Amino acid sequence: MPIDPAQVAPDPGAIERLEAMCASLSPALSSTKILARQACYRPITDDGLPVIGRVPGVTGAYVATWHGVWGILNAPATGEAIAELIVDGSARSIAQHLAFVIPRPSSLTRCLIPCRE
Repeated sequence: MPIDPAQVAPDPGAIERLEAMCASLSPALSSTKILARQACYRPITDDGLPVIGRVPGVTGAYVATWHGVWGILNAPATGEAIAELIVDGSARSIAQHLAFVIPRPSSLTRCLIPCRE
């Protein structure tokens, strides 16, 4: 992965497939002028699981991130879990899953915040 985001280039084959899918799903899109073709990397942990919970060593700080491409799908459950954690002190709605969502610095590819174990 390049350090400079400007060096990230889209895969021409992937763009062609996406354009074909859009054209087949909506004929109106097949003749629409494409203004840009671009790519970006989504933040994701080494194990592919999101990081949701308290930030170790920082009072009152919480994270809900690294959902990768599943952010929109998981947003309602993540929002509910973070709200419960902040208001009630525990995320009952996802309690059975907390072993994999509490921040685990050893599994992060990159830390946006100071990580402490």
